[in-house]
Amino acid sequence: MRSIQQKGEGRSGFPFSFVQLKGDLHIEQTYQIKPHVYKVRGNDQTYILKQYSSKLVVQQQWDFFEQTENPDIVRFVPFPNGERFICGDQGDVYTLAPCMNGWPLSYNKEKDRIASHDLLSQFQQSSLGIKLDSMIPKLPIYMKWKKRLHTFSAFLGIFEAFGQRELFDAITQKSYAILSEVEQLDWRMIEEDAVQKGSWIHGDVASHNFIRDGAQVRLIDFDLLGQSPPVYDWIQLAQRWMEHVEAEQLLRFKGFQQCSLDPLWLYGVQYPSDVMREWISFMRTQPSQEEIYYFLTKMAGEWTRRESFVEQLNTMLT
Repeated sequence: MRSIQQKGEGRSGFPFSFVQLKGDLHIEQTYQIKPHVYKVRGNDQTYILKQYSSKLVVQQQWDFFEQTENPDIVRFVPFPNGERFICGDQGDVYTLAPCMNGWPLSYNKEKDRIASHDLLSQFQQSSLGIKLDSMIPKLPIYMKWKKRLHTFSAFLGIFEAFGQRELFDAITQKSYAILSEVEQLDWRMIEEDAVQKGSWIHGDVASHNFIRDGAQVRLIDFDLLGQSPPVYDWIQLAQRWMEHVEAEQLLRFKGFQQCSLDPLWLYGVQYPSDVMREWISFMRTQPSQEEIYYFLTKMAGEWTRRESFVEQLNTMLT
């Protein structure tokens, strides 16, 4: 980590001096993880200092953490002066969490897939029934899928320019076909059932949100926490495992076995939301022509394997 500069801001523009003043956090060193996330050393401890644009997101997490005794989740801690979070003049909000030792899981390792499955199951079970006075409303998952498809569709010209119109059509046509089926489900019942049961999802089960330190694995980053159907997490986890396992291997796990009885899970695993997410994220980096060519070539190969996986899954479950 680098030593903090005199005025506390450094080149990043992150308001370290403001945080020091308002939170009584005497920052000695900083290391940027993301534009709004820093690893900092101060008051003889190492923290994750994070900036948010929504107080509601922070408040919901704090309220949730106070309702759960789960020892395997990494929650916020107060600033040294006792403040749970610090609010800036522009609506920005700052939080602290302990910096965990260890390494993120890797889904190409069987032991890490087992660990992520078991911890997600444990998290959802331990969270069941938690009720908060106020919660951030969450859109049904199919609405998010539609929004992502709309964003992805704007890239048609790039796919054509690189000779990948066939790949673009395969992705979008499958998406529209699945959406036409999913929209017929009883979404009011699906969402109300989650609220009545008090079901919670993590919302981002990427491997980097599971941290292993020896035999201990902990779950971090609850920014997308929400009271939603548990199947949402299991759809995403299946998609993230997909490139590393066969369908038969996936269905050996209890969490996926239980979800396989839900039509929404099978629709969700097939819907290429993950493919579109990775493409959109990639394009935000403003890649070169050479990088785009390489990415699309790799994407085409992965799409072929993905379709094979989906075919296997459909064969096993129908």
